[in-house]
Amino acid sequence: MTSRPVQIAACDSRSATLFTGTMELPARLRLHEHSVIPNTWRDVHEHQRPSKLGMGASKGAHQSVAGFGHESEELMRRFARDVAIWIDSIARKSPEIPTLVFVAPKFLGFLREQLAHLHAPSNPTLRNIELCRGEICGLRAGEVAAHPTVRTLAAALCKPEAPLVHTEVARLTAIASAKVD
Repeated sequence: MTSRPVQIAACDSRSATLFTGTMELPARLRLHEHSVIPNTWRDVHEHQRPSKLGMGASKGAHQSVAGFGHESEELMRRFARDVAIWIDSIARKSPEIPTLVFVAPKFLGFLREQLAHLHAPSNPTLRNIELCRGEICGLRAGEVAAHPTVRTLAAALCKPEAPLVHTEVARLTAIASAKVD
């Protein structure tokens, strides 16, 4: 039985958790919680927002107030940038260890966009990061390790024969994502 190191991250708009451990092929996954980053942008509501009172040059001047329409999206984009930098630093510290990142569907687009800003297409760090759609935030390390989708994808990434190409992981993710949600 061979054992390979693996890193699994679980992210949503509230927090991101990194689990590290080993994949003992063919299908035993051992994990422990390594670190957590909370979304500090969630509590940034009205700080430093100008009030309507006192704005404008005179009584008759047009009063403009900062819009609220896209504030939640902007706060998620800011947290996605923090998570992308965090995931990138994890992948750079140990480029030989595959990193499987499960992201809640509503947060996936934001994180994908921010990771694209960090990586050039030829950057080797991007090769060991796999993004998967799935909500596993809030699960403990043992529950994540026991999850069939997590085990299947971690085993596929850790096979010693040949590294998986992104399309194969995408196919496995599509098959298994119905089980995660």
